[in-house]
Amino acid sequence: MALYIAGLPYSADNARLLHRAIYWAAGREEGFDGHWNSSNPAVEVAVFPEAGKAFVMNTTTEPVTTTVRGRAAGLVSEGEVRELQFDLAPAQSQWVDLA
Repeated sequence: MALYIAGLPYSADNARLLHRAIYWAAGREEGFDGHWNSSNPAVEVAVFPEAGKAFVMNTTTEPVTTTVRGRAAGLVSEGEVRELQFDLAPAQSQWVDLA
């Protein structure tokens, strides 16, 4: 499987496109929604499995509502997918317990 994307300027939508394309190229697209992603591409999620934490951040200057999905095991493809709702103010961030 090969993937080539050129001239892709940065935007939240393009970052999500690239993220999904990497999963597709790895043959793991069906697991994308279980690996701590936000329903809103402008909300970033960083996972720290060893600490049992995730960091959720609104990267816009507008308030957003989003759903974040992932497994309590962190980035491992095992266990139930959790679904968390967030109402984030502009540029607001929040730490979340994975378990």
